Amino acid sequence: MTVGGRTVITVTRVRASRNGKGRSVDAAPMGYIEVTAEGSQYHSIDDSQRTSRGVRAAATAATAVVGLLAGARALRASRRPARLLPPGRR
Repeated sequence: MTVGGRTVITVTRVRASRNGKGRSVDAAPMGYIEVTAEGSQYHSIDDSQRTSRGVRAAATAATAVVGLLAGARALRASRRPARLLPPGRR
């Protein structure tokens, strides 16, 4: 788009993914490039949800790791023979 000797070019991140049921496309604005007679400059667009998405992803990953560790520990505990007396007191 050109207005008054200034051209603006939008910059968008586009992701395409496939799952078992079909395809999906995600697009998010990242910024724009402003072109004038003096030169060009990139301006980013602040995404207020970008940080919260990162925090949610980290929390989900941490929860998954804790769940895996707890499950592995429970599985190991179920395979140990039961002891009636503490170690060293037979």
